[in-house]
Amino acid sequence: MLHAPDMPDLQKIMPFDRDLIWAPPPNLHDFRVETMFDGNVNTAVPQAFRVSTNSHGLRGAALAPSGTRKRILAVGDSTTFGLGVNDEEAWPAQLQRLLNARSPEPHYEVLNAGVTGYTAFQCLHYLLKRGFDLAPDLVVVTSGNNGSDTWRALSDPEEVENIRKLDPLRWGSVGYQVLWLMRAARRAELSGEHKVRLSLEDYADILTRIHKEAQRRGIPVVYVLWPWESQFGEARDSGQPQHPVADYQHVLRRTCSSRGVPLVDLEARWRGGPVSFYLDSVHVNAAGCRDVAEAVTKVLPLALPNQPVVEIRSSRAARRHP
Repeated sequence: MLHAPDMPDLQKIMPFDRDLIWAPPPNLHDFRVETMFDGNVNTAVPQAFRVSTNSHGLRGAALAPSGTRKRILAVGDSTTFGLGVNDEEAWPAQLQRLLNARSPEPHYEVLNAGVTGYTAFQCLHYLLKRGFDLAPDLVVVTSGNNGSDTWRALSDPEEVENIRKLDPLRWGSVGYQVLWLMRAARRAELSGEHKVRLSLEDYADILTRIHKEAQRRGIPVVYVLWPWESQFGEARDSGQPQHPVADYQHVLRRTCSSRGVPLVDLEARWRGGPVSFYLDSVHVNAAGCRDVAEAVTKVLPLALPNQPVVEIRSSRAARRHP
């Protein structure tokens, strides 16, 4: 089994995947997460939380019968998954509640396909291999937070290319997977080279391809730009070097502008900080997830123009420190 980025508690049950490198396990029930991975050190998460997945490996409850609700598929990294919050507090779950709050019967279903550690590369291939098969009416993609990471001597696309060369008949063996991991780590150590997981050029290409693949299927796409706490307030003005994620945010803004794709720009929404709901450098608490859900509702009329406008009483006043 592959090390689960950011969540060693899931390490023993997070399976390898030949197309995605790793994938969430299905049918978890109230799995308790207490530690996270910070560099080479396991540390306590900002708060212990519980994770449940359905038969598709999506965080949350089982899917509603096909065709009974408008289906929104949220694809992304740990910010979509909801690292640090319980299932019902993650923003996709809160978005579903907001959209259904004013109706006696639920009309919307929001599927949480966020996976901790994913880049846009995994988001694209998840959609191609599994996500589009769920027949979503809308796809919401959050990416860019992990692309600048340097884990090994290979980028994510190169990693998957190598995995696909391995013997598929032996791939199911845990010992074979562990041996492959040890050899990959040794190669990186000997080479002394560590590539970013996803280059800015590849990121731009993948954003465009996600949009084209969804467009070809008649599915609208919304992108979410997720800021780090260091981009606000005192942290921003301290003279520290700009976080590498800002370069990926620039690519995301440019791509959305050039292709006319709706963008939920949380950095612009939260600008003027400091922001009160960060649990760590990037993940937010339940109140922050609520604000993200509210922000997504604002662009739904652009992405789903034939749907009724959902009026939400904003909780943005609680964003900043008093």
